Amino acid sequence: MSEEKYIWKESPVMLGLFCVVVGALVYSAFGSLVEMERRWGSQDEYGYAYFIPVIVGFFIWQRKERLQLTEFNYSWGGLVLLFCGLFITVLGVVSSTYSIAQYGFVVSFIGSVYLFTGYKAFKIILPPLLLLFLIVPLPAFFYNNLSSALQLISSKIGVWVIRLFDISVHLEGNVIDL
Repeated sequence: MSEEKYIWKESPVMLGLFCVVVGALVYSAFGSLVEMERRWGSQDEYGYAYFIPVIVGFFIWQRKERLQLTEFNYSWGGLVLLFCGLFITVLGVVSSTYSIAQYGFVVSFIGSVYLFTGYKAFKIILPPLLLLFLIVPLPAFFYNNLSSALQLISSKIGVWVIRLFDISVHLEGNVIDL
């Protein structure tokens, strides 16, 4: 008689322990997570972030057949990744740098998944989990510098296209004069 393998073969206690670990992670970075959600709602650039966890869940669900055939073990590497993420989170909270704490939270969450699933199952779901880094808004200094550079590139391309039609145009900074 063959034994069926299930996605979560462990007892409900282990699933509860996973939920407790994730709850502790949320508690440790709560202020940063609230700030992250505030930026999602206030800046149009991050409106997509609400859908990322759903998309990650869908991609993991698509891999369920492979996961059912994979044995779940525990991994010390996941514990190391979890503690590294917690260190980054605490560093971000202590320095009042939300971006660092938010990235630390994502690393900690991925580490906790690795801890409870083991290497074989984690390898299957790692690509969707990496999408979680997209929910973290870029740090303000990086966003501003990148935005300015991209605006200048966009202006130069616009002027080049206008000149293709033999129209006199002048570019000064980011301003296009016809």
